[in-house]
Amino acid sequence: TDDLGMYRVLYQVTDHSNNQSEIIGRTVDVSDYTPPVFDHPEITEVTVYLPDVFVAPTATDNRPTRPPTVTAEDLPDLTIPGTYEVTFVAKDGVGRTTQLDMTIHIKEDLAPAITLNAPQEIVLYQGEILQELSATALDERDGVVDVIRSGILESGILDSQSIGEYT
Repeated sequence: TDDLGMYRVLYQVTDHSNNQSEIIGRTVDVSDYTPPVFDHPEITEVTVYLPDVFVAPTATDNRPTRPPTVTAEDLPDLTIPGTYEVTFVAKDGVGRTTQLDMTIHIKEDLAPAITLNAPQEIVLYQGEILQELSATALDERDGVVDVIRSGILESGILDSQSIGEYT
């Protein structure tokens, strides 16, 4: 049964001669001893990049008609960058609990850092060929990202016959 509680079951037997036995009874205790379970207990560390929003873990219970509640005491302001240790508690309808300790990293979604693979200023004498040395970029969230050239070198060709400054 899905209904928790104490139940009394009575037994009595009647034979072919219509003789009845005494009534005996038994008490059955229908209890829920199974605590709720976090849906992804293996996830104990997460990184959230602002303006994304942290989504709290969820839990399920063996009694789906009464889903557990998930709470966190002293939950910090997760819109402020930092690293936070948070304990989430899942509690079912009969008071059984499970906890999940989680490390939450809140980071600003910063622009990628670009690194030139040569000095920032190159002196090229008239008629010399520019050896494009490119650049690399690293984003904290996306890792290595493509560098797109723009300006005079967008085509990758520089007219070194004309004296001047190029950007």
